Amino acid sequence: MLTAQTAKTELETKLREKELLVERLERDRRWFADREKEEREEKEKEREEHDKVKVCIRSYDRFRADI
Repeated sequence: MLTAQTAKTELETKLREKELLVERLERDRRWFADREKEEREEKEKEREEHDKVKVCIRSYDRFRADI
């Protein structure tokens, strides 16, 4: 009986350790997903700003050509 109780306790401990590992991995996955989302949004913002600058430059070039 004591052996069975010891085995049960050991298995419960291993299970809890694995559950904690899964929790940490899920937290890390969410953290990385959030960072990737922030990077994508920042790149999109930079791309939009770059496109605006290109439009302004083209408009300025046309304006100068008309002068």
